[in-house]
Amino acid sequence: MAPYGKQPLRFKRSNKFLENVIGRGLLTLEAEDWMRHRQIIQPAFLANSLKEALSTTVPQLTHRLIGCWKQSEEREIDVSSHLSALTLDIIGQVAFSFDFKGMNNVERWAQRKGESTSDVDGAFVQAIRRPFRQSVIGTISFILGLPALNYYLNPRFRRARRALDVAVDEVIQETKKKMLMGNRSLVQLLLQASQGGSNHKVLNVEELRDDAKTFIIAGHETTAVWCNMAVYAL
Repeated sequence: MAPYGKQPLRFKRSNKFLENVIGRGLLTLEAEDWMRHRQIIQPAFLANSLKEALSTTVPQLTHRLIGCWKQSEEREIDVSSHLSALTLDIIGQVAFSFDFKGMNNVERWAQRKGESTSDVDGAFVQAIRRPFRQSVIGTISFILGLPALNYYLNPRFRRARRALDVAVDEVIQETKKKMLMGNRSLVQLLLQASQGGSNHKVLNVEELRDDAKTFIIAGHETTAVWCNMAVYAL
């Protein structure tokens, strides 16, 4: 049997609705395109590199979160928003060498003694979630199996998609400035792949952005939800 990526899938997946939001990244690609992107991205997920980065980043940011909760003085805490900020900063520093400043929003909340609860989601989290918000046009396009309708007939969705692209472009531009520091982050590997090499391992600008969106959204949202459910179970 040929490895996945060498031959077209016998049963194709339908990823058009997800592709409308995150583009053609690793999550929505198939066959040879999927294999090409996977070979570029895989070195960023070597166990030793991740272990070292996580062992430094996770305790530091978690300590900041606990410190904010200790200052809450029995106020009501929006655990979901706080864990979302925490996981965004972790994935930002580990995978993208970028500070999303999510914990800064939590610390500002902790300093506002008069508020019982407050949404600490920053601009980037809002940009991530906005394209997934339900709308009448989006629901109709989903039922009809025509995702293009939502893009062309829903101006709110187009604005949300542009806002997400701008936010991810900011991450990429900031990472470009740090490439000389020697960090081996995911975005730096993608940037190197977009700047040269063999034809098999070159990413164009759109592919670079779409892969970055894929890992930010998939990595952040899934981890944040898992942490939230773990706290609920406890």
